[in-house]
Amino acid sequence: MTTGERIRHIRNERGFTQKQLSEMCGLSEPAIRNYELGNRKPSAQILDKIAAALAVTAAELVLPELFDELEKAGLEITIHDDEPVICVKGDNPQIEKLLKEYAASK
Repeated sequence: MTTGERIRHIRNERGFTQKQLSEMCGLSEPAIRNYELGNRKPSAQILDKIAAALAVTAAELVLPELFDELEKAGLEITIHDDEPVICVKGDNPQIEKLLKEYAASK
């Protein structure tokens, strides 16, 4: 699910129209429409405004899309004890090397 689809889904769950959400965020109705359709990507600042109006975190709006992209790159993400766990699907030494280097730097 893309960020725009997630915005639309949550907006509909809350019972808001695009116009109502735009007014709550101080944005134009066409801007909300374009974000929902995927014609434009909201900046981090705008994403924060939309998230606040929808009473969610910005992460809740972008994580599904991020997870989809990571899975396309060959990673599998699961949640274990409230922590994300990243697994490399198949044999992908480049991703495995990058993850090991990242883990070593922390």
